[in-house]
Amino acid sequence: MKLLGPILVLFLRLFNFVCRALPSQRALYRAGRLLGGVTFILQRKRRAIALRNLELVFGTEISADERKRIARSSFDSVAATYFEMFWQPEKHGIRFEEWAPIEGLEHLRAAHDQGKGVIIACPHLGNWAILGRCFAQVGYRFAGLMRPSAIPAIRAHFATELEQVNLSAINTPLPPGGFSNLMEILAGGTALMMVADRRSNDYLIDFLGHPAWTAHGAATMHLRSGAPIVTAYAIREENCHRLIFEPAIVHTPTDDKEADTTAILTEINNRFSAMIRQHPEQWLWLHERWRGRRKGENPSPDAKTNKELDAVDE
Repeated sequence: MKLLGPILVLFLRLFNFVCRALPSQRALYRAGRLLGGVTFILQRKRRAIALRNLELVFGTEISADERKRIARSSFDSVAATYFEMFWQPEKHGIRFEEWAPIEGLEHLRAAHDQGKGVIIACPHLGNWAILGRCFAQVGYRFAGLMRPSAIPAIRAHFATELEQVNLSAINTPLPPGGFSNLMEILAGGTALMMVADRRSNDYLIDFLGHPAWTAHGAATMHLRSGAPIVTAYAIREENCHRLIFEPAIVHTPTDDKEADTTAILTEINNRFSAMIRQHPEQWLWLHERWRGRRKGENPSPDAKTNKELDAVDE
């Protein structure tokens, strides 16, 4: 078992070398389609989850063949994400801003100008990891919440790879006092990104037309810090990724924390749902988004003692 980590790291280094050698976004996606096709065949459980989710959301709006096509494309999108994650376009004569043009930069700048930091909330749509790489381009400090590998060698490998593409990660679950540190990071003007469409035990909020348990991390951080929430997306196109920043969510708190949190999460889920419906092939349908609460976990956010740690997980 001690050799497992080093062996996996060698494989990842070889994989990254091959990925970086690919000459264009089109080549990266073709490689992703090849891997996606293999995983679509082999991962029968995930394929069934994707098809079930698509039937739940779209029902008879689209045919069974169309649902299967979207499910297959979802696998392709996930696979392409790995090929693209550490790709360096500059080494192939492509400027980053050509590979990842930005729409709505004025919304990000307006939010940042409030001086409270910015909470970037994004879904598993397109290649969300590329969003973090644009912040160095526009001159903002950035940190992303992510869950690291349990294998130390792989954890160290990814830390090195992230550093090479100017990404700073905050590992979750957070240690004691970690949530307070996030508040300090935001207060210092950092843009803090989280993938906010995962299933959690926190609040039952409509998502793509059906109630889904939704993590309250983005809403909790907003209510505690006052930092605006900017919803953001990285939509994959033929030769690039279109990075989109939407107008900030700024909620005026009331005496009803539950109602405030529900209102914020509803707005986030509504925005995510609208974008996913525009690009269904690029969303993570193989995630069990509409499954019930996890067993053995407290369903009430207010009953959690310092469980803001779970709220900002991933």
